[in-house]
Amino acid sequence: MQDRRQSIISASLAILRERGYAGFTQPRVAAAAGLRQSHLTYYFPTRIDLLMSVARVAIDRQLAAVDGILAVSSVRKAATTIANVAVRHENTRVIMALAQAADQEPALRELFRELADGIILRAGKLLTNLNIEPTDERCYQLHSMSVGLAVVDLATARKNGERRAARTIDSHVVARVGRVDGTGAYHALSLGTIRPALRKIDAERSTATEIAIDIDVPEPLVRDKPVTLRFSLTPQPVVLKAGERLRLDIGSRTDLLVSNVSQGRAQFQMQVPPYFSRNTLHYGAESYIELRRVRVSFARNTDVLPISMQEPK
Repeated sequence: MQDRRQSIISASLAILRERGYAGFTQPRVAAAAGLRQSHLTYYFPTRIDLLMSVARVAIDRQLAAVDGILAVSSVRKAATTIANVAVRHENTRVIMALAQAADQEPALRELFRELADGIILRAGKLLTNLNIEPTDERCYQLHSMSVGLAVVDLATARKNGERRAARTIDSHVVARVGRVDGTGAYHALSLGTIRPALRKIDAERSTATEIAIDIDVPEPLVRDKPVTLRFSLTPQPVVLKAGERLRLDIGSRTDLLVSNVSQGRAQFQMQVPPYFSRNTLHYGAESYIELRRVRVSFARNTDVLPISMQEPK
């Protein structure tokens, strides 16, 4: 009897993958399982009974796939493994079909809540394994991004989905510029962020004080091939006095470069992935910060130079 039930569930999963929720009917499942419909209803009396059993199996398999990510020990491996799970179209088709069913069948919603809670729990374990604080915000962000990758990859059906997904997961650069005064105290000035795979400059929309990035034109990264990143930081005029200096910090998450009001600046968190970037940043003689200098005269004829941070590399 158990073998017959498994055969019916396997046939049901195949129907959901191929025909979606709209095509999921008891006669189709019975035919795919090689049974009469009366035999099918012996094991699963109603359509919702069958859907609940199929959803149970699909959700257990999805959580088992996520469990496979927990054993990784580096961000590089985590990104690759998440991408591999995200581009399994057969799983995504089934989950999307069941999500549509849950919209009409309230009994299925509890199973989807179990799936969502299970993935959030595992996201926290993954972040902990990677030495990243597993805050609720980061866990939900990682979950949402993974779901988005799976759905978009299925909908677009582009080649090399796994490689693109991995690049989407791991690529981010955050830059911050601050002023170090004569006493050595640090004052945060400006913050900016960019995804290296979305770095194409939109010349028509760019201005003298801001570089516009065309996020609709991806330029995928190629292994061992460096690229130049040019992007604007939030506008911030500052008077740089004699003996003071500027400091540029680079990171892959905004919380690594967090500032507070004691540094003279309130910082709003930018939405970036909650993990470390796996790309290499090259710096040296070719790295630079472009400054715009404006000479302003005041009543006493004292010249000061307000400097706005632009375009770090």
